[in-house]
Amino acid sequence: MSGSASRRDFTASVLDPDSYEEVDGNILPNELELQVEDNERERYGVSTNLDWRPNPETGLYLRGLYTRTQEIAANSEFEITFEGDLEMQSAMVGRYSAGSVELDLSEGDERESLYAFTLGGERTLGAGVTWDAAATFTRGMLDDEGPDVTFETPAEEEDRASTVFDVEPYFFTVEPEDPAYIGDPSNYPLRSASWSLQSNREDTWVASTNLRLNTRLADFPAYLKFGGKLQRRDKVIDDQSFRYVPKGITLAPYALPAAGTVQGGSEAFLHGDVTAFSSFFAENRSDPALFELDEAETAFQAVDNDSDNLETISAGYVMGNVDIGRLSLLAGVRVEQTATESRRYEVFEDEETGGIDVSDRMFDNAYTTILPSAVLKFEPANDMILRAAWTNTIGRPDYEELAGFRRVRYRPTAVVDVFEGTVTEGNPELKPYEASNLDASIEYYFQAGGMLSAGGFYKRIDNPIYDFRLDQRDVTFEGRQFAELVITQDRNSDAGTLTGMEVSWVQPLIFLPYPFDGLGITANAALIDSSVQVPGRDEKLPFFGQSGRIYNLVPYYQRGPVELRFAWTYRGEYLDQVGEEAFLDRYGDARPTIDLSARYQLPMDGIEVFAQVRNLTNEPEVGYQGVRSRYDVHTLTGRTLTLGLSLNY
Repeated sequence: MSGSASRRDFTASVLDPDSYEEVDGNILPNELELQVEDNERERYGVSTNLDWRPNPETGLYLRGLYTRTQEIAANSEFEITFEGDLEMQSAMVGRYSAGSVELDLSEGDERESLYAFTLGGERTLGAGVTWDAAATFTRGMLDDEGPDVTFETPAEEEDRASTVFDVEPYFFTVEPEDPAYIGDPSNYPLRSASWSLQSNREDTWVASTNLRLNTRLADFPAYLKFGGKLQRRDKVIDDQSFRYVPKGITLAPYALPAAGTVQGGSEAFLHGDVTAFSSFFAENRSDPALFELDEAETAFQAVDNDSDNLETISAGYVMGNVDIGRLSLLAGVRVEQTATESRRYEVFEDEETGGIDVSDRMFDNAYTTILPSAVLKFEPANDMILRAAWTNTIGRPDYEELAGFRRVRYRPTAVVDVFEGTVTEGNPELKPYEASNLDASIEYYFQAGGMLSAGGFYKRIDNPIYDFRLDQRDVTFEGRQFAELVITQDRNSDAGTLTGMEVSWVQPLIFLPYPFDGLGITANAALIDSSVQVPGRDEKLPFFGQSGRIYNLVPYYQRGPVELRFAWTYRGEYLDQVGEEAFLDRYGDARPTIDLSARYQLPMDGIEVFAQVRNLTNEPEVGYQGVRSRYDVHTLTGRTLTLGLSLNY
């Protein structure tokens, strides 16, 4: 039996200019958002393992797992949107004659739990024949509750929110011309308010069995193995969002003064006490003098994101292995059949009568995949290993993504009958990733300890799935006028390829004199060239989410009760989202990080203390649109210090 418990309190500061667009020939952001997040996370877990061997030929086991996590996340988002007439004083400096300023406050209380049970066993049936079987049941549950509200300056006062800007520096500057107006919380009436309840449950049943026959092929040892697996996943999503029309509430009682500038020198002129407003909202949201329930919108939200999803995977395989001296050959084939069913709900609203009609539809998908593979291993000498492999793999889309319903979320702006929102569309035609991989490597082991390896690979990936995003402004969608509308959908692109090499070096310096013989170093580097063709785009793009360079360097000291590690990691930039044109593509920027860790084994048996500092240099997480100078998100998560105690008996 083992158990664990942890608590992590952390904050994040996010600078988000949102989308860049061309305005009168100038490339400018359309808003600037400053977020402050405060998070508390607690996690508890326990696992058990019971083994029983009633006789030498039979082994049985029963394993259990339970984890529970609770995270409370409070978020205050200050946002300036640029509106009105644009006047450019130079190529980089200008003025917007109007604007709107809003403060979004949200708080979530998320609770996750997971438990799993596995019953299995293995039996020797005769000379060289073994059979094993296992059955597993897991249940995961997620519940989340909390408010999401928006305070915003009135539309009729938009000329008081005029701004001047300078976009020449990387962290461009935005200065309101009337900072006293912007900083007065009484100028921010509560525009919209919702209280959300989210409930997800996922059950998974897995049964598998394998039979292995040890034999000989001519004079060489070999074995034949075959088996099957059946997996069934059932996921139910039941979300609810109560929407309210606020009455006469302003930010004034819940405002916090600005704490000065954040990264880049930008300043939020005020923030909100998320906890205080959350308590007020929870106690008073049923008071009709303060909040009027929007029954039609609440009814819509009651089924908007709900779904019942079922996925069944049936798989069977056969494989064989033969050892011919220093050469080992393994080959086999696996066949998988996947079937998904998804029930989604849709709301039809009679705008004349206010009546609501709810309907549901089923979406089905099924496909069969054949996955052959072959692996060669050759040891030309005792200190050298050569490997080569041809494998085929599959990556399934989530069954929720396969549902064809469109989900529209919107909220009113300060302008009457004008909204801002998002549209998330499923894709019933979505195909799974199918990858064919060629890998080769060489490993050399030093007599004094340590290892040097080098490898190369080529991967062809059919049907890669990417996140398509379309930003639209001043458009009409389903009868509503939107000042801003973001449409996202998972889509398949044409085949992509990845070609690369990796070099690794592991070297304990045991040949050094005491006490330096505890020193060592681990290092590896991967260089990857990738490309993919997206429908509608003429140029080839780098593969989604794939960095071209990845480096790790870990010097360490490990001797006696002491272990110290220094870890430097570098991940290159990568394509995150694909737009209609290169100007709209979004990338994650390169990021180097440094982590430190230490462990000490106390004189008492089984007691160890440890400490870790992650992101020692406080490196930000940065995303950009099109080119690196147009950052669209800049997140500082700070350093994470972990202190812990480990007990083993």
